[in-house]
Amino acid sequence: MKKYMYAILVLAAAGAIISVLLLVQHFFPGSDIASATCGDGIDNPCHDLSLTGYAAIRGFPLASLGLFLYLFILFTILVADYAGEIYYDTALLMILPLSGAALVFDAVLAAILVKTGLFCQLCVASYAVNILMFALSLMWLKKILREKGSSLISFAGSTCRGHTKTAAGRASLALFTLFVLFLFLSILATSQNMEKKTDRKKLSRTQIKEYVSSFYGNEVEQLNLSESALVMGNQQAPLSIIVFTDFLCSACNNFFITEKYLLARFPEKINVQYYNFPLDLACNNTIKRTVYENSCLAAKAVNAAAKIGILNEYIKIHFKRYQEIKHGYSEETALNIFKEALPFTGKKIPERDFAAAMSSDFVDTTIRNDIELAREYDIKATPTLFIGGRRIRGTPPKEILEQIIKTELKKIRQ
Repeated sequence: MKKYMYAILVLAAAGAIISVLLLVQHFFPGSDIASATCGDGIDNPCHDLSLTGYAAIRGFPLASLGLFLYLFILFTILVADYAGEIYYDTALLMILPLSGAALVFDAVLAAILVKTGLFCQLCVASYAVNILMFALSLMWLKKILREKGSSLISFAGSTCRGHTKTAAGRASLALFTLFVLFLFLSILATSQNMEKKTDRKKLSRTQIKEYVSSFYGNEVEQLNLSESALVMGNQQAPLSIIVFTDFLCSACNNFFITEKYLLARFPEKINVQYYNFPLDLACNNTIKRTVYENSCLAAKAVNAAAKIGILNEYIKIHFKRYQEIKHGYSEETALNIFKEALPFTGKKIPERDFAAAMSSDFVDTTIRNDIELAREYDIKATPTLFIGGRRIRGTPPKEILEQIIKTELKKIRQ
């Protein structure tokens, strides 16, 4: 029996580690641990999945439930092994249904992975752990039933009755129940503590409702925009978020983080269309002073990436390195981002092609035309958003944008 127990013990320990890593992805996606476990590339599918809304129940991450499951199984086996062979059957009767339920849950989560198009390596690893645990539990059960010469029902009944007949058995059952409750509350408290450390400020329903109501109190502006060359997300999506942006603007960097959440939350339903409004006198004479030096150059680089067909990869690396590049941005910076992004594109593009695109008349004209549009619509700051023709200045909390998007999509369906 012990070979099955110890094998399941190792799997439960592995599952617990995977769950902890998923929690890190959920709360601290920018950490070194997160990068090492789910890739340090332009995308982090494990974190992107956590942004879809499928990775938590009422704010409680599913990874926390996984951690509870694995720790429960791990400690159950350790206690049974320490207490002696009399508790082996009890341990099996607890592990088998839990691992089976985990498989059913995994089937639902796997369907969500397919739906979202995200491949979370850590999630798949946890599925494999659960499959192996369930298979070993069945093998363990089969061996016990064969040795005892009994049916599953009689085996389960006799095992359960054996622990309720004596005072010692009832006391053990009560203590184990208290331990399980303590374990669950500990994991819940740890999850809430991690949530607090992320400094996420939760908005009340009243606050969201008030902001959304204020938004819909604004007039709808009739926008006559040329087609943007900078589109993130499904170009055929029914709803577009228009953004006048500066690619070295701190608030615009914050919006990009929110944008990733929204695109993951509403796959295929929305896109984000960027229009250039660099707050740099080098190319923008509609402003009084330069706010972000060399942001004209950054705009050229992003538009050049779009021209040669690598916008998606380039812009993600750009904002990933934002804290490093926001000061002292140069042509060398743009080229280094191009070099880092290129392997993710699957294309072979010479550096000279990117440099040529940056200095092309097409890119200069695109930026100039966008600035003229910004002048026409009285854009004063970045980012300035338009959703359904209504203007938003700055980056509202994602909960507010999410509610506005839901409302707009509902209007489109009607």
